[in-house]
Amino acid sequence: MKMEYNSTQSVEQNIHDIISKFGLEATSEMINNTKDEWIIPNFLAPQTITMIYASAGAGKSLFTLYLTKFLLQENKFSQIHYLDADNSPRVLKDRNLNQILDSFKDSFHYYFIDKPKNGDILTNLSKSNDLDGVLIIIDSIRNFINVDFTKDDKITSFLDKLQKLRNLGATIIFLHHQPKQIDDENNKAYKGSIAFMDSVDEGYYLSLIKEHSILGLNELFFTLEPQKFRFDMAISNFIINTDNFGFKKDDNLLFASNDIARYTAEYVIKILQKHANGLPKSKLIKELKDLAFRDDVEVYRKNSLWRFMDKFKNRLWTITREAKHNTIRYKLINSQF
Repeated sequence: MKMEYNSTQSVEQNIHDIISKFGLEATSEMINNTKDEWIIPNFLAPQTITMIYASAGAGKSLFTLYLTKFLLQENKFSQIHYLDADNSPRVLKDRNLNQILDSFKDSFHYYFIDKPKNGDILTNLSKSNDLDGVLIIIDSIRNFINVDFTKDDKITSFLDKLQKLRNLGATIIFLHHQPKQIDDENNKAYKGSIAFMDSVDEGYYLSLIKEHSILGLNELFFTLEPQKFRFDMAISNFIINTDNFGFKKDDNLLFASNDIARYTAEYVIKILQKHANGLPKSKLIKELKDLAFRDDVEVYRKNSLWRFMDKFKNRLWTITREAKHNTIRYKLINSQF
């Protein structure tokens, strides 16, 4: 929905008329008729600004390219414009960009932006008359900024340009970087001013898993963790297949929200895969403890483990109580793997 302001002059000088020159007054009908729309449930909503950030080499651009292909296939936007000032044509050739361009000639446009800081492309985009229903992807935002990253007022002024595009009907995703992390610990911080997060509708920290017990050949697993949790945004997990451009959101994999949960789920699946009839509680915790000790990783224990197991009852495994021995048995739901 485009926001159209009443900018006409009036001889009236009461407070209502003055404020109405600068904004759109809310009405009960307007709020009631506002739709709770999703492009991807609990991940991406229309006419929003989304920041996706991660460390260098984490797969931001790769994930976003596969997301773009999915959105095109599902006809989620009338047009998608990808502004790339970060990657070379050689990189995109390796990622088979040509296949997407050939398949969606009318609705997808990919640009290698030259000197974006000097052209002020975002200011010029605000003059467009066809932004409604359009997705604009910026890769990455640092290449379009010619001010000090650490200055709140400078970044706020720059991101106001994105908010203007959003108010004209566009949906915007921009990629951003993290500062250098120390000793393999990630604080999930993004580079620069706090205004980056203040000015977006949602900011996702992206992490990549290349090896996992549930992954097949050529599959990569991405977790995107919201930092603001607006609009019922939630941790979202995606699997992409680099062999066939596969892209799927997998809500059954919510265990991947942190390293402890990730290792716990992976090891429990591995253990239960070896026991077709399942395992009683005592044997499961023993095997889990032994595996974690062998690999020197941290997993859930005791009450935290049982709460975790209950969370995915009838989604990843079944949990039954055996009256004969008064024990609880865990069995993998094999159809999911």
